Amino acid sequence: MSAADAIGHPMAFRFISLFSVKARAVRIVVFYAGFATLWIYASDTLLAQIADPASLAELAKYKGLFFVAVTSLLLHMVLRNVPLEAAAGEESIRLRLWEPLAAGASVLAVGMIAVLVYRAEDSALRQGVFDHLEATAEARGQAISDWLASRQHSLEAIARSASDASAEPLHRVTIDRTMEAARDIFGFVAIALVDADGHLLAGSADAKPDTVMLQRIAAMSGRVDGQAPQVTTLIDLHRQADGQTHFGAIAPVRGLLVPPRRAGDPSGAPATSGAPVQAFVIGEWLPDLPFFQRMAGGDRSRTLLMRTVDGRLETLFARSQAFLPGADEEAGEDSPEAIFAATGHRRIEAPDGSGTGILAAAARLPVPGWFVLTEIDENTALAGLRHLAVAAAVCVAVAFGASLALGLFLWQRQRLGVVLSDLARQREAQAAEDRYRVTFDQVPVGIVQIRAGGRFGRCNRAFYEITGIDPEKLETGTPLDLVHPDERSAVAASVSMLFSGERQVMSAERRLLRPDGSTVIVAITATSARDAKSGERTVIATLQDITARRRAEDALRASQERFDLAMRGANDGVWDWNLVTGTIYYSPRWKAMLGYGEDEIEDRIESHDALLHPDDRQAAHDQTAAIFDGRRDSYACEFRMRAKNGEWRHILSRAFVVRGAAGEPIRMVGTHVDLTKQKRDEEALRQAAAVFSNTQEGVMITDPNGRIIDVNPAFTVITGWSRAEAVGRSVSILNSGLQDKAFYEALWWEINENGHWQGEIWNRRRSGEVYPQWLTISTVRDAQGRPVRRIGTFIDIGKLKTSEAHLAFLANHDVLTGLPNRATLMNAIGQSLGNAAAYQSGGAVLFFDLDRFKTVNDSLGHAVGDELIVAVANRLKEGLPIGAVLARLGGDEFVAVIHGVTDRDAIGVQAEHWRRQLDQPFTLAGGRSLYVTVSIGVAVFPGDGDHATDLLQHADAALYAAKAAGGDTVRFYTGDLTEAASARLDTEIGLRRAIDNGEFELYYQPLVGTADGRVRGVEALIRWRHPVHGLMEPGRFLAIADETGLVLPIGEWVLPEACRQLQAWREAGVALDLVAVNLTPREFKRSDIVERVAAALSAAGLPARCLELEITEGALLDHGEGLDRRLAELKALGVRLAIDDFGTGYSSLAYLSQLPIDKLKIDKSFVRKLTEDDTSREIVRTIVGLAHNLGIVALAEGVETAAQLDLLQAMGCEYVQGYYFSRPVPNRDIPLMLGADTTAVDRAPQASAEIPAVPVEIAGGPAEARGCQSASL
Repeated sequence: MSAADAIGHPMAFRFISLFSVKARAVRIVVFYAGFATLWIYASDTLLAQIADPASLAELAKYKGLFFVAVTSLLLHMVLRNVPLEAAAGEESIRLRLWEPLAAGASVLAVGMIAVLVYRAEDSALRQGVFDHLEATAEARGQAISDWLASRQHSLEAIARSASDASAEPLHRVTIDRTMEAARDIFGFVAIALVDADGHLLAGSADAKPDTVMLQRIAAMSGRVDGQAPQVTTLIDLHRQADGQTHFGAIAPVRGLLVPPRRAGDPSGAPATSGAPVQAFVIGEWLPDLPFFQRMAGGDRSRTLLMRTVDGRLETLFARSQAFLPGADEEAGEDSPEAIFAATGHRRIEAPDGSGTGILAAAARLPVPGWFVLTEIDENTALAGLRHLAVAAAVCVAVAFGASLALGLFLWQRQRLGVVLSDLARQREAQAAEDRYRVTFDQVPVGIVQIRAGGRFGRCNRAFYEITGIDPEKLETGTPLDLVHPDERSAVAASVSMLFSGERQVMSAERRLLRPDGSTVIVAITATSARDAKSGERTVIATLQDITARRRAEDALRASQERFDLAMRGANDGVWDWNLVTGTIYYSPRWKAMLGYGEDEIEDRIESHDALLHPDDRQAAHDQTAAIFDGRRDSYACEFRMRAKNGEWRHILSRAFVVRGAAGEPIRMVGTHVDLTKQKRDEEALRQAAAVFSNTQEGVMITDPNGRIIDVNPAFTVITGWSRAEAVGRSVSILNSGLQDKAFYEALWWEINENGHWQGEIWNRRRSGEVYPQWLTISTVRDAQGRPVRRIGTFIDIGKLKTSEAHLAFLANHDVLTGLPNRATLMNAIGQSLGNAAAYQSGGAVLFFDLDRFKTVNDSLGHAVGDELIVAVANRLKEGLPIGAVLARLGGDEFVAVIHGVTDRDAIGVQAEHWRRQLDQPFTLAGGRSLYVTVSIGVAVFPGDGDHATDLLQHADAALYAAKAAGGDTVRFYTGDLTEAASARLDTEIGLRRAIDNGEFELYYQPLVGTADGRVRGVEALIRWRHPVHGLMEPGRFLAIADETGLVLPIGEWVLPEACRQLQAWREAGVALDLVAVNLTPREFKRSDIVERVAAALSAAGLPARCLELEITEGALLDHGEGLDRRLAELKALGVRLAIDDFGTGYSSLAYLSQLPIDKLKIDKSFVRKLTEDDTSREIVRTIVGLAHNLGIVALAEGVETAAQLDLLQAMGCEYVQGYYFSRPVPNRDIPLMLGADTTAVDRAPQASAEIPAVPVEIAGGPAEARGCQSASL
């Protein structure tokens, strides 16, 4: 922190003063000046040792912030604890300046020590780096020298070989072969034998010397200095005629004899006499130094191989570059290589042009002008030193904080004596208040204060829990509002007596009504009291919830009564066997059912065994043994027992077992039921049943009210109703509805008067087919003449009327399904309305429409569609109640009319039964299976209409509501549906206009990473700027857009716009990683979805990795053709894929693991209940774990509280979004929200009326997140 940071800081005000205001001001100024000076000098001295500009700037910022925080804390302590003026007569507190000065001196000492340690470590570390660089340069230089020496020695060996073979003249062919073998053996590019004049004697013409080499040969042959050298001479890099750069050497050959050569020899060489000549071996090789490249890597240093040519530096090798002679790097005068070439210093420090330094070391090579230089970036080499500097700064800060804490501690200790007495009194008062509050709020008894006028006073927590009342509603209600109406007058009288002083204490049990409508029983004790200060009389009442106790008492009493009544009504015998003592009790009824008196059977277990039939005794004993072995806990056995008169009676014995703490049986209690008469009746019934079952006439037995008791097989064959379906139902299930009321009145008059009726009647089969019967009904009466059974026998006379019925059928029914047509339906509805009005009953019209039936027709053909319609009609008829009418209006529309039912729940059950029936697969011809669902609209009469046309129209409106809800559901008609239909039409028209007028906007909600609190991206959310209704949320129009297909043109605008906006932000420096765009199932199923995504990315210039497509779990479950292909192509395009609202569907985990997804978005319905519901918390934890197991990330939607965020962080959820960070905002607010970067945390809030800062905590630290006042989602 500079001096300007300190001067003028608010710390220059209000320190403790003992004397006058002037003296206090002087002390404050002196202390602040000394403290600020000491801080500035020590901190700036330490920061001066840091060379890295980025680290320096970062530490300087935190240094200043730390100073501001400390001085602000001091100022806060002064203003909070010390008055501005000294009170008269108050004991003064002296400010001891030596304490802060000592603290400052300790901070300065720590800072100086840190500086000395830094400098010593810097010197040692630099020395070590130079040693390493110098050793590296020498090692690599030595390697190059060894490589050159090996080439020289190879050439000298060839020269010596030539000299050794010179005892006699060599022929040209022999010399050529020798040179060729030498080149192959030693790896030369070219090798030749020349004389002192440079004429080629043998070998490769590629090695023929040029002018420079001739000068070297002349020098070696003694023509320059008169003496021929005997050593091999290196030839520096030079370029040959083939364009390649070579490196070479020349070795002398002494006393070489060559064959005589005449003048004009084709080789061009002069004539020779065959005497010994001075010759030279010239070898050339490519300057390939592969080992240099291997040695140049492996650490963070950089190695150069260089040479000086005519005062100019050339770079031969740099790290792993190829050999480029003459390709010099642009080395300035301050470069390490230039400094070494100029000065020869082996250890070099030089700048690199970017503000940081370079440390280098060099070593010379045996080739003139060649050297190796190894260098390293100073920041890299001294990285550990930078960390040491930061650590030193932290030490100074810690020391300063410790000193400050010590000073504050000493100062507070001085203040302690002054305020100790006041603090003690305050604590005593607070303790008394706390005890009262704890007692009042935590006592499990409800307490309420009633003021004069019947107003609520203070209430405790238990009172709110018992009554269920909202504390905010106390001002608008009175205590009497909570009392049950039947007891309200008595309670009012009691309260009046307490307020008048007539009674001081009253107790009673009363019923209270909770806001949810439930009743709670409380024991109330009310006491009259008077306020000591105001004198106002109040009533204090205590309430104890005794509801559970009362209910338990009532339940116990009712249970005891039921047991007593059951035992008396059942007429069963009871036995109770004590297995510990062996005693057993037989009730009088137990003995009486066998014909014995109470004293004729002893209460011993042997008495029971003696009466058992020998054949049944073992079975009874086996069950008892199983109980003793712990294999059974109940006893149920049927056996025979001998009665007193000698007959065997059939007994059913049942018992339960009571076990002890160790699990051993200690008691058995059971009953005996006499089954003898039942057994005899069963035998008689079996005989009657044989006749009943084998007759060819249908037989139906009912009770006097027409409830079916039994039917025979012929009944099932004729009617189609099985015995299980018919028994227990009314005979109305057979009612065809063809006979009018007068017919049935006459039929029942005849039965009641004469006891029987016979005639022709039309009934309906189980399948819905109406057929004629010849029916005979007889009445069975009891001894008192009351009817107890009615027996109906009938035969089917339908074949006699088939022709007539067929003609009538064709006129009034649908040809394809055989169901009634529209005309018949309207008549049936009219008839049902008339019956409902006459009998004060009702009914319902149910409108059915198959979901996505058009897809079946379009994809499989109309023949399959017709077959499916017939199957649907048959299935609907299977669940058709007796008397109901099912009609087909055409296409995939069916209508059912149910009459005689007014209960909407019963109608809903029937509709739901039909819906579930149609959810089952249909198996068509050829084994093809189809799945369809149905939407059902219901209008109930007479409430929803009294005309057939109105009822059908209203049922159609309810059907539309069911379709709008997604299909496969049931909806009842309401008056709002008519208005809703009009509103839907207006919305659809408005959407078409909005697409053309550009009324849509995109809002964006940040996606925040939980690890660092940074905004990683945004989700694009559509809004409709309606010209009348203003900004509309997607929930008000997207469903209609999807239903009408308008979601496709809307999506064609959303995707390119989101891509364009993100790219615009990126170009403006707002570094967001991605934008997430939702795809509806309809959009995702488009065959050109991949091309559309690619076109949007290309038009915006946005990288594919920056786009994330969110697909609902339901869309993935619809495994349409090409789903996997589209997902794979989108993934290959490079976009990211996420499953939206995960957890709300029924996706298969096996299938999910095969999808190329990158993210699971946890539905906000689970996140909302995360802190309150264990189930939701476990679901979220499971989803996060599932994402991790799949190798993908998880994002939680709808985060609104810090507690939710903490739980998600603990679960390892990587990303979050929600109102806790920001509402969705317009595109213009995103840069304002994020500032210069995408950090949503650790930033001071910026003033904005539209984007207020919301404090949050992410990753354990304070953070700032942005919200938006817009209410749109």
